[in-house]
Amino acid sequence: MKSRLESDPTITLVDVRFPMEYRGGHIKGALLAPFTEVRSSAVAYLPRDTEIVVYCTTGARGTYACNILHKMGFKKVLNMTGGIESWRRQGFLVEK
Repeated sequence: MKSRLESDPTITLVDVRFPMEYRGGHIKGALLAPFTEVRSSAVAYLPRDTEIVVYCTTGARGTYACNILHKMGFKKVLNMTGGIESWRRQGFLVEK
């Protein structure tokens, strides 16, 4: 996933964890849209014409958020398998 995000600047990366978790470390360039607010965040600022990659801590909230976005008509939505924990286990950096 990392190489894909680096090679395609049109992908919108969305962190659906809570603000406190986001402040504790997030993937560079990720927008914060807590899963409890994903409907309003999607309407406000998520693009419908580009691919969206969603992540949370391990994948559960990301799956929930992807389902909501699909129901709202977003076509190109993916959940990052394993979430940010998988990202960290692979040795990739997070920003604070």
